[in-house]
Order: sequence, then C-alpha cells, then structure tokens
Amino acid sequence: MQQQILITGMYRSGTTLLHHLLDGHHALTVFPFENCIFRDSIVAGQLPFPKQRSIQPLLDFIQAEKTDDAIAYILGHEKLKLALGKELVLKGSVGDQKIAQEFDFEVFKFVLKNGLSRLTKLEKPGLVIGLFEAYQDAYYAGLGQQNEIAETIFANKCPEAGLLIKYYLEHLTGAKIIHVVRDPRAVMASFKAILPKALFHPFFRLLPQLALLNHSLSCRDQFIGNPKVLTVRYEDLVTQPDQTMKQVAEFSGIEFDDILLRPTLNGVPWRSNSSNVDRKDNAFEIHANLDKYKAKLNKAEIRIIEALCGHEMQKLKYEIDKKSSSRPLFVEKCLYTIRSSLDVRTFIFKLRRRIRLRN
Repeated sequence: MQQQILITGMYRSGTTLLHHLLDGHHALTVFPFENCIFRDSIVAGQLPFPKQRSIQPLLDFIQAEKTDDAIAYILGHEKLKLALGKELVLKGSVGDQKIAQEFDFEVFKFVLKNGLSRLTKLEKPGLVIGLFEAYQDAYYAGLGQQNEIAETIFANKCPEAGLLIKYYLEHLTGAKIIHVVRDPRAVMASFKAILPKALFHPFFRLLPQLALLNHSLSCRDQFIGNPKVLTVRYEDLVTQPDQTMKQVAEFSGIEFDDILLRPTLNGVPWRSNSSNVDRKDNAFEIHANLDKYKAKLNKAEIRIIEALCGHEMQKLKYEIDKKSSSRPLFVEKCLYTIRSSLDVRTFIFKLRRRIRLRN
C-alpha cells in the first residue's frame, strides 16, 4: 500500500478540521470525505448503530464475484457515494457548501470493477485492504489524476474513537496515524445538538458515547513513543495552529507551508462546521470558543462526564472539578440514569418536537 496518513479520533473531536488543513498541501492527496471502509468493515460492532453501519454485504458481494452488485452497493451507500459525482456537497457536521469537480463515472466504474475482480479469493484483512485501495484508485482515476498523484502521500480521515489504531499499525506498514482528541465536555455539548442546557442528554446514548470518548483519550498513553502515532489536542490545533501544524508536518514527512493553516476542500476554502465556528465568525478561518460547552451542558452532565473520563482528561491537561469525582462511578451512572429518565421537561421538549416533525 502507498504511504498513508490516517486521521483517527472520536466523532466531533476535530478530525474534520485537521483533514481540511492538510487538504491544500502539494505533497498530499487528501480524500475529500471520510473513508469508512476500514471502520465499517472491522469495528462496526463496537460503535453505535452497528447493523446500519456494517458494510459486510459489500464484502460478501466481492467474495461471491458479484462485482456489479458491489459497485451498485457503493453507489448507493450513504458515505461511500459522497465523493462520487460532479459536485462535492457538504452539509451538517462536515460543513455547508458545494464544490465542483471533474468526475467521470464510467472511468470510475471501469477501474473499480477491475480492482474488485482481483479481490474475490481474499479473506480479511487482505480483502478490506484491497477494497480500500481499489475504491481510492478508482476515485482518482475518475478524476483523471492517477499520474499526478503517484508520488504523493495519501491522507484519509475516519472518526472511530481510536479503535482502529492497532489494526492500522499491524496491517498497514506504510501508514502513519494522527489521532485527534478533544475535551469530552465539548464533544458531548456538540452531541447534545438542539437540547437546551437545562435538559438532559439521554443516558442510553450518553454513557456509550462516554465509553468511546474515554477510549479515544486513552490512546494517547497507549501509543506514546510509537513513531507512527501522533496525538493532537483539538484545543492546541485551534489556539496554536502554527506550532501544532509544524509538528504535524514534521511527523507526516512533509515541508511546513502556510497552506496548512488554511482549511480547504479540493483547494477551495472550506466553510467550517458548527463544531468549530460561531455564526459571527469568519467561516473560513481556524477558530473556536473552548468554553462553549458551559452554555450547553448542565451540572449533572458535566459531573458524569468528569466522573467517567476524568482520569484520562487530567493526563491530557484538561481541568476538572475534583469534587465531581468523589462518588463511586457506579453511583454516578445510576444517579444520572434516574435523573435524566425522570426529567419531565426533557420528555415534553422531545414530545413536542416529534409532533412538529410529523406535522
């Protein structure tokens, strides 16, 4: 496999921002959206909505030599189809804009079919690695860029809470991993979406998300000293971009360039998503309000986050209220579960929203 920079981390942790900061560098070929092939083939069962997330049917089509069905699956897949067209459409958590590209569907399908036909006898992990390469090669063939990118380093991002780092290190010898972490309170504030501060993030979503977040934070210690893994704090990325991106450039084996301070997509200035922009801010610059979570999370939510993630947070120099972690973890979980389940205001808010959506 050609040399790869793989961006990992928890959802809403800043992987998208780093991804777009790398986009404009001449030594890199950066896939425009998250490439979910490894994640949804290998660790889908450890993430939310595993049945919807898994791409096992695609692997089955390939092994059964049903390449036409495999291509149809890719063209209909929520994530895999995003980059395949005359226009890159960003919305929701990845941004808000449309960017044109010259893309030949027939070339893409021809090259992809040839690539998939060579994988039919493979088992995991060779099958998944081969699928990743075939999809990537076909995409750049569709753009007519096979020759000009031959000497570059490929870069892909896929948020997965650090679950794939060991897999990458074991199976992708030419890969380097940049793992992005962020204050879990800010991450959970982003997940809370439209819920006002006084209301409660549902326990059945918050607790599994916190478990993934804690794992993502722990990856810094797990892989410290490994020359193929670099951990980057989101807060450093937005408050010290020059210093942080110089570190990223050195780790990636590329020369530092000021373009690494300007987020782009296919060379076009990228309009930031809501995770790192306030409405009053310029939408094409690096910026963030690091205390934004305080206006979004209630005391009970902050308490359970610090109780579950406090140990790893302190290692990463995130300040916490030490009083909030005085109770046993089991007690904190039970208290939050009871309080969030019995909160009448949260129930009424969600009920009214469902009624409005139906009407």
